[in-house]
Amino acid sequence: MKKNPVVLFNDLLLKIAPYMKGIVDEQQKAFGDQWVKDFSETLDRMFKGEEHKLRGAIEGYIRYTMKAKKLQLRFEQERVYRPQSFDQVVENVYHERQYLFGTYFPGILIGHYLWRDHYLQYRYFLDEFVPLIASSATPRFCDIGVGTGFFTRLALAADERIEGFSYEISEHALAFTKAHLEAFGLAERWQYEVRNITDDPPEKQWPFIVSVEVLEHLEDPVKFLGSLRKMLLPGGKGFISAALTAPTIDHIYLYESCDQIAEQLKQAGFAVLDFIEQAAFEAPSGQTVPRVGAFIVN
Repeated sequence: MKKNPVVLFNDLLLKIAPYMKGIVDEQQKAFGDQWVKDFSETLDRMFKGEEHKLRGAIEGYIRYTMKAKKLQLRFEQERVYRPQSFDQVVENVYHERQYLFGTYFPGILIGHYLWRDHYLQYRYFLDEFVPLIASSATPRFCDIGVGTGFFTRLALAADERIEGFSYEISEHALAFTKAHLEAFGLAERWQYEVRNITDDPPEKQWPFIVSVEVLEHLEDPVKFLGSLRKMLLPGGKGFISAALTAPTIDHIYLYESCDQIAEQLKQAGFAVLDFIEQAAFEAPSGQTVPRVGAFIVN
């Protein structure tokens, strides 16, 4: 009898990293059957029950999270991200295919389910923003900085009328996204282009734009937001989020509050309609915790 994908995932996780015992149970307890259903679908579609593929993804997730924990401990002492330029990040991370496919993409994809703040952002996007696209007379969106393709997949899967487009600087990210969407049978309604929209803003506009956790990867988020604003049709809406106090290998711009993000959105010409702020976990007073701020704007 075939194991439930989440059960198989947990069994393999405990074999590889027994010190991570309880992570899956905690998420299931917190979010219930909906979380199990969501995670099971992704595991089933992406890995198709092939244990060696799932094992490889789990090992990548472990490498990613352990590095992030080390950086978080350093951040606790210094309260700054390690200095690096955007060009350095592009060269050392976004063009490194082996690292991206072996560690980065699996870490982020699985993290959408095992990191509390990311799962809550995922549900906020799915419950509050995607219905705006699906109910529109022009159900088209552009995802800028598509990453693993996770949020593009969520939007496309919501309604067969929806069409998506992505701008991304990493050809490897687009390759992973293509495989991701093909696994869900959604690739035919998606197009893409390799483009840095800050340096080379597109003239085309969209009724909906999506940019999930890109701002913290930039040296000048306001300039990027200005390009996003020009891409949004009058009356259109956007979903824009950023990570706060969350040091990782490719984070450059440090946000310490959602007020900072909101102010930059305002500078770029956006109006905030709604937002959430979620922490990765509860911590003692004074300890920094990775957080996500997600905004619906027009």
